[in-house]
Amino acid sequence: MVEFLKQLAAPLLHLDLNAPHVPAGHENDRYLRVVRASPRFLSMRYMLVAFYAIGFLLIIAAEMIGSLFVPFTLWWLTLLIAMFFGLKILAMIIVTRFDYDMRWYIITDTSLRVRYGVWALREITVSFGNVQNVRIAQGPVERLFDISTLIVETAGGGSNEKNPHVKSHQAILRGIENAKEIRDMIISILHQQKRAGLGDPDDDIEHHAKAAALPIRELDAIAAETQKLRQLFTSK
Repeated sequence: MVEFLKQLAAPLLHLDLNAPHVPAGHENDRYLRVVRASPRFLSMRYMLVAFYAIGFLLIIAAEMIGSLFVPFTLWWLTLLIAMFFGLKILAMIIVTRFDYDMRWYIITDTSLRVRYGVWALREITVSFGNVQNVRIAQGPVERLFDISTLIVETAGGGSNEKNPHVKSHQAILRGIENAKEIRDMIISILHQQKRAGLGDPDDDIEHHAKAAALPIRELDAIAAETQKLRQLFTSK
């Protein structure tokens, strides 16, 4: 049923349910990885929708019981409310599935791309060169489903004007099963980039030593030739 509604609604909302393309030039990256939210993340979202539906049913039941003591016309009002919330719950189920299908996380050797959103598609690309912090968050409901949220924060992360509790310079990977593994992989990428940028200290010392040794050898050769010429003229 959900799949049928999804295929029916996707063209109307102009949604692209296909997997996003790997950024050009990163097809053969060492750390290339396309990550999806766990199916348990979808189950958790469905559970929250079910709780909302149960709360709605309790309200409708209370209204129906209350209508037994008031004029019969309130039955029509209860019916209209039930139809409205029924359609709303159906829409929530469809949007929840769409949100899961369109949520993708792509990791390359240089950046992290996050794509999500149904009504407004959002794509966030974070360069690993700007990353300052990588942390894992897990709420009680996520702990119940054994999933986590990975948050990658970058330099200059300020508050979003629309939502001051959300930083504009961060990428959030919600509902993933192997958050620790992905975090360790990103940290490994960061360490490699740092070493590539600063260079290996031992290599730098050896390089400078060789560079300094070259002119010394040349000076020694010049001094030796000068000494030979001096001895030649002296002997004459």
